[in-house]
Amino acid sequence: MNLFARLNVLQQGRRFKWIASAVLVSVWLLAMGWLWVTANRPDAAAGQPVVASQSGTDQAGVTPGPFARFVDAGPMTLVKVGAETAVATMRTPEGTAVVAAVSFGFVAGGLLVIWLGLGLSYLAILLVGWGVAWPLAAWPPTARLGQVLLGAVPLTLAFLVLMQALRLALGAPIPLFAVAKNVLIEAVRMKVSLVFIVMLILMMALVPGMLTEDQPLRYRVQQWLSYGVGLSYTVLALLTLFLSAATVAFEQRDRVIWQTMTKPVPHWQYVLGKWVGVMSLNAVLLAVSSTGVFLFTEYLSHQRARGETAYLVREDGRRSHPDDPNVRQVVDIRMNEVKQRIPAFKDTPERREIMARQVAAEFMSEDRRILENQVLSARVGVRPDPPILDEEAIKKELDERVAQVLADNPGMRETRSMRKAQEKELLTQVFDQARSIAPGGRQIFVFSGLGEVKKAVNRGELTLRYKINAGSNNPSAIYKVMFVISGYPREVTSALKVMNSMSIEPEVIDDEGKLVLEVHSHPDNGLTMSFPPDGLEVLYRVGGYEANFFRVMTTIWIKLGFIAAVAIAAATFLNFPVACLVAVTVLFAAESAGFLKESLEVFVSYDESTKTTNYVAVVVRAIAVPVSAAFERYADLKPGTSLVEGRLLGWPTMIQAAGLIGAWTLGALTLGWAAFRRRELAIYSGN
Repeated sequence: MNLFARLNVLQQGRRFKWIASAVLVSVWLLAMGWLWVTANRPDAAAGQPVVASQSGTDQAGVTPGPFARFVDAGPMTLVKVGAETAVATMRTPEGTAVVAAVSFGFVAGGLLVIWLGLGLSYLAILLVGWGVAWPLAAWPPTARLGQVLLGAVPLTLAFLVLMQALRLALGAPIPLFAVAKNVLIEAVRMKVSLVFIVMLILMMALVPGMLTEDQPLRYRVQQWLSYGVGLSYTVLALLTLFLSAATVAFEQRDRVIWQTMTKPVPHWQYVLGKWVGVMSLNAVLLAVSSTGVFLFTEYLSHQRARGETAYLVREDGRRSHPDDPNVRQVVDIRMNEVKQRIPAFKDTPERREIMARQVAAEFMSEDRRILENQVLSARVGVRPDPPILDEEAIKKELDERVAQVLADNPGMRETRSMRKAQEKELLTQVFDQARSIAPGGRQIFVFSGLGEVKKAVNRGELTLRYKINAGSNNPSAIYKVMFVISGYPREVTSALKVMNSMSIEPEVIDDEGKLVLEVHSHPDNGLTMSFPPDGLEVLYRVGGYEANFFRVMTTIWIKLGFIAAVAIAAATFLNFPVACLVAVTVLFAAESAGFLKESLEVFVSYDESTKTTNYVAVVVRAIAVPVSAAFERYADLKPGTSLVEGRLLGWPTMIQAAGLIGAWTLGALTLGWAAFRRRELAIYSGN
């Protein structure tokens, strides 16, 4: 028996599995203990740099030698950065639980590898892969390639481990599971799916190197979230589409389906099994990519922000950490001031902790503050209250409009639909007028329902988002605007059709939970300015981004399920190219329904000025309107955008989307089953 065979027998043995598991868990416990002690020692600094300088010098300004550069280019730097990031995270209130959960995920993966009997094999692959990538990363001409390989090797191993676990999970003697397991085998064997799998893994390893350090940290985090989530969804959507169509169409074309259906396998289990197999593969790939996105986001967020000398340490030396002595000193001063003003005030540890967090937030640099409050958060938006309408005046104006339309068109009769159309147009004009401000004029907007925000302990700051339109939105025009927020004026300048934001203190909310915003347009502004329907909004924080991240990834998986169902249903009665074309068309229609809805508002079939009908536009609208209405909810669900903008994707929204998209998915699979059970497979496959 050769060495490899002996090692394989060793890793398959129960004794080795128990010993290796005990060693792995012991190392994890020791590492967690060391990290906790390091993060909570009395002399621990509130902030430390978590990455080595990228300029080629260390913190003392000394250029490292060749050996030091070689060591820094390898996996040891990843371990060092991971440890420093974990220590910095554990100094935050929820950090210890986050680090424990994430690190236990790696331990669980290691235990899975061990009990699959692949412990030594995967360890050897990891060492060999990093052994090749390390020298490449240390040599400047191939540094980028080496860095990509350093990231691609563990991602590939994670993919292989989860795939092996899925095959075991689908090993039950049920036709549905057998079909699903066969899809997983086909996914690795077929070129059409293997290309996308390799592309996804390489992309996750390559994108981090594209971020530049000369940008503010908040922009780098947003770019990474946008690239990581957006590109992952794009690649997975295309993989889902082509694999779903191929696994059904090719089995019919190559007559492989004869062997399957003669087992026998019920038609519904075959169709559902294909969908389960594709979605199992999506779950694996999404787990790998989302883990990579989350971990690198944590790594980025603990780098030095603009205006900092180290993580949470401003250039003036102030540390924005609740346990920092300077923060505690300010807390003592403020608590004494409150007790002098309010003799009945009680100085409790809970109130001191709240005050310490508020002072620490004040000590943050601008870049760090925006990152924590507007990017790595989950926020809810509130738009201005609608204007109070004079129902009698509206009814009178509507009657006059209807009468004018009938006078201009003698052959037309008043109908309910015609009156509804005129009413909609009238209300649109009224609302647009309420959001418009002439040069030198002003307009008041009221945001209600913010009472709970003012009472919240960890409310953070509010964010006012605004976008100004004027005329044709000349890109060179700059408009001067004054915002008076509950009596506090702020002057700003803004380009047109550009979304801007400003921070607002929660104290501006009155006792009734309202925020009053008075907007003044400068007399020098050339045209009447206006806010579009989504151009004025107040956002407030309701939680962190971690739970939001999980919901975003779950929503992406749900959307992929609909794509898979459409492609599988199309492939049951169409060949591969046509099935792909149908699935791509449905995917494009679903994703672009929001843009289609906005376009239909200005794309009319009847010209009021010339009193003519554009019959081509009539046909286009007859097709576009049902498509927009059918996929409106799908298009409104933008999980990637929610994550990048720090917006809450709540459980109710996700559950509603799951119900709606799930119904579409079930309907598509039902249609596929109905078409598939009527197929004469022998005749079709024999052509």
